[in-house]
Amino acid sequence: MDILQHIRAEMIVVIVPALTMIGKFLKDWPCCKDKYIPIILSPLSVLFSVAWILIYTPENIYAALFDGVIQGIMLAGMAVYGNQIVRQLQKDKDEDE
Repeated sequence: MDILQHIRAEMIVVIVPALTMIGKFLKDWPCCKDKYIPIILSPLSVLFSVAWILIYTPENIYAALFDGVIQGIMLAGMAVYGNQIVRQLQKDKDEDE
């Protein structure tokens, strides 16, 4: 199953980079431990996704809420997973040098 078929493209372009930036800010913030960043990003992603869907398709609130929650979880996963890929590739690069 291709997960990208189930996520709205415009949300990938806007929300994933926003979550990445928020995650970097949280990482640099001394009060926030790394293990809490995904826990913080997930509800933010759901909130952003629900707001996005309600703005553009306000006809059915319950469908928008359901879709927003699903989209938000997948987008948060993409942001965290993408960050981990970059970190692991940099880690391998540093070990090779």
